[in-house]
Amino acid sequence: MDLDGSNARIANYFDIIAGTSTGGLITAMLATPSLSNAKQPCYEAKDIVPFYLKHCPHIFTCRTGFFCWLWKIVHIIKLIIGPKYNGKYLHKIINDLLGETRVKETLTNVVIPTYDVKCVKPTIFSTFKARSSSLMDARLADVCIGTSAAPTILPAHYFETVDYHTGASRSFNIIDGGLVANNPTLVAISEITEQIRLRSKEFPETKPLDYHRYLVISLGTGLPEQDIKFDALHVAKWGFFEWLGRHFTMPLLLMFLHASSDMTDSHVANLFKSIGCSDQLLRIQDHNIPIASVSADLTTEKNLQGLVKIGENLLQRPLSKDDCKINLEPIPKDSCTLTYADLLTRFAKLLSDERKFRLQNIELDARVLANHET
Repeated sequence: MDLDGSNARIANYFDIIAGTSTGGLITAMLATPSLSNAKQPCYEAKDIVPFYLKHCPHIFTCRTGFFCWLWKIVHIIKLIIGPKYNGKYLHKIINDLLGETRVKETLTNVVIPTYDVKCVKPTIFSTFKARSSSLMDARLADVCIGTSAAPTILPAHYFETVDYHTGASRSFNIIDGGLVANNPTLVAISEITEQIRLRSKEFPETKPLDYHRYLVISLGTGLPEQDIKFDALHVAKWGFFEWLGRHFTMPLLLMFLHASSDMTDSHVANLFKSIGCSDQLLRIQDHNIPIASVSADLTTEKNLQGLVKIGENLLQRPLSKDDCKINLEPIPKDSCTLTYADLLTRFAKLLSDERKFRLQNIELDARVLANHET
């Protein structure tokens, strides 16, 4: 906004925005056209946090005081016989927010991973796929409801798409995309690489493996602090229920999702380092979130405000050695004084310059075309 004015929006600066689970909903919010202005998204980046602060307590109902323990017992029983929450409130706000908007109608390309429990395989929804196949052009609302349907927490989502020209239809039975790609960075890179290989109209003259043209910003949702991780002596004694629920978390699911995310971090970082482009990758992740704050559905005002504070503090905190290894190559001598806010400022300038360059080329092409026609 400081660089390009009050009308600047995230969707104007990225060829592709990818998100998994709640990240899929954020992706849709940043890329879905507004009803009042089709050239602008329905939500600005600054509106995301207030949206979650307002709606999370209703999506994941939480009781305090006298009824707290009774409420926990009820949820334990519900976990045994079905999902912890029915998802009705979440489904309503997503449908109200996104309406009938389809995947191919987004302001910029989006990629949202899901997992189809009937086909037993990943299903990746993207603007690219939606343009080439009407059966993949689902309502964004359905995709977001599906990708956020975390097992045991929210119910799986069923919907169908129809090709009205041929009469063909396709059914989807999907759950949380985190089972496929908790960190969707590689999925997004793969989608763009495929479009470049196909020489699509958006990437007609770029080489498929020319990663020097890629600029990647990857935002994590945080990892628990180191001292709560369990050693083998403790884990060896765990039974079924301890693996599924301990210290406010589900250790088995937590380990699975974090392992998937960490592997993606490693692959992408090594890829960019191998071609000397580490300065074109920015990974933001907090590795020391208090364990109680990691819980997916702890929506007390204290915890939600605590998460906001964690994010604000992360921006101003000097980069650790591990952060420097991922984001800086070679590592400058003054790296200990750099913060994520500094890196984001740098990337914002790169994105702004690239957008201005593209707009100038569009204007130049328009002039050439006009002169040719006259």
